[in-house]
Amino acid sequence: MSEQATQLRPEAVRGPLLIPRPGGKVEYFADGALVGDAQGLLCYAGAWQGASGEMSGDVVVRRADGVMSPPFVDVHIHIPQHPIRGRFVEGVPAEAPEGQLLAGLKRNVFPAEIACNDKPAAERVISQFLEDTLSHGVVGGAAYMTPSASATEAALTLLPPTWRVGLLMMNQRCPNDLRTNERTFEADVRGLADRFGSRLIVTDRFAVAVNGALRRCGAALAQELGLWTQTHLNEQGGEKELIEGVMYPDAGSYTEVYRRDGL
Repeated sequence: MSEQATQLRPEAVRGPLLIPRPGGKVEYFADGALVGDAQGLLCYAGAWQGASGEMSGDVVVRRADGVMSPPFVDVHIHIPQHPIRGRFVEGVPAEAPEGQLLAGLKRNVFPAEIACNDKPAAERVISQFLEDTLSHGVVGGAAYMTPSASATEAALTLLPPTWRVGLLMMNQRCPNDLRTNERTFEADVRGLADRFGSRLIVTDRFAVAVNGALRRCGAALAQELGLWTQTHLNEQGGEKELIEGVMYPDAGSYTEVYRRDGL
């Protein structure tokens, strides 16, 4: 046992408590308790009145700062957009011809992502992202970075292993500063996968910004290396119409664009 472990004391936290149960149910205790043992391991979660059997005389009891719950995992979040969270369509009219989603990308989102091409700037964004998400109980998940292998490496390095991070694929209808370097893409994926394993996600930004050849390349690498993939689908009507009516009319549906390319 480490010196740090021997210095721990049993501790109980009392306050409102949410506990997820099988089948999607959630149990709520207005007066609940979490009890940890001397090794720092949770040994009880439930009503305060039932906690006494798990507490010895030297247990430290403190009040919860708010509602207690298990930690959260965010399955879809964009790290470079953290500085503009809540302002993705700021300054974009609701009647924008291409729809607010695509117009917001051009006006607000892409510039924020380009800023992360500078590694020190990316590291600052990643560090603030980690601090803020953790302060709200989010301990990991699946995140998007940018097409920059350097920025993606920084995210995988600075974030704990509970986070998986996507190296974006984009090679059309996007700023030149955010285009995938197709000459180095395969080597970038293999290098990051070799270092970080399955924490790397092969990430198709969405069918608007990725052509079939790059998508098939990414899907094949993911298959070979045992990596996850992630993308976007049908977020707004204007985007869906662009994919199905203009860019890929032969596919039959937005979903089929991905399926036939192996994603």
